[in-house]
Amino acid sequence: MTIVITGATGNVGRPLVQALVDAGEKVRAVSRQPNQAAMPAGVEVVESAIAATTGASAVFLNSRALHDDLAAVVDQARRDGVRRLVAL
Repeated sequence: MTIVITGATGNVGRPLVQALVDAGEKVRAVSRQPNQAAMPAGVEVVESAIAATTGASAVFLNSRALHDDLAAVVDQARRDGVRRLVAL
């Protein structure tokens, strides 16, 4: 199972990424600044939330991080067969 976290370097996303890694989950982190995103080992860091949904089973949607892209990300996640969407 791959879990996508949008806003992965923010106040909510960063601890969520760490908690999921600690629980043994495969995490794909979306960050606007991937080169500055110090993530735990094994976390895949990507720049695009739309591209991140391919092969994911769950997506955490941080509306503040996604801004106007929220609807497009939800639509793409549905097309990619994501079974769980959680929004903040």
